[in-house]
Amino acid sequence: LFGGSAASSGSGTAWINPSEALSSNSAYANVGLAASSASASLNVSGFIFNIPSRSTILGIQVSISKYATNASIMDSSVRLIKNGTIVGINNRKATGWSTGGVPVVSTYGDTGDSMWGTGWSPSNFNSNFGISIQVKNSATGGSTRTANIDYVSVRVSYTLDGIIYW
Repeated sequence: LFGGSAASSGSGTAWINPSEALSSNSAYANVGLAASSASASLNVSGFIFNIPSRSTILGIQVSISKYATNASIMDSSVRLIKNGTIVGINNRKATGWSTGGVPVVSTYGDTGDSMWGTGWSPSNFNSNFGISIQVKNSATGGSTRTANIDYVSVRVSYTLDGIIYW
């Protein structure tokens, strides 16, 4: 499921065209980062799942289609937004992003047991749920490097009356 809105927020270098992260269309939300600098948060929200209130949440998986102009671009923070507030653990990956101009999908969490370090109820996914992403340029010198995100999507798995859904 894709989000319904995206914005650059907070301190750091602002994302350009954040709404391009809302669909798989080969158009990119991007941010150019000088050496040793970090981006603002790219907050993707507006996910509406319509999960029945009697359900039990099993896991949350985020997929990000991304690439960079240099492997010094890395995740700084990948966290969830619950009721408009960034919550839970930072599920960032400690490796540089793929390069070469072709996006690669990275997954964070999973649909089987990843709750991102916080409790969830069905109502949390039916309004004001999202993902907050920050990246950094780990290089200590050199030119500006660019992070590009084609899309951000989320899968939530849950049980209802003994049946697993996602």
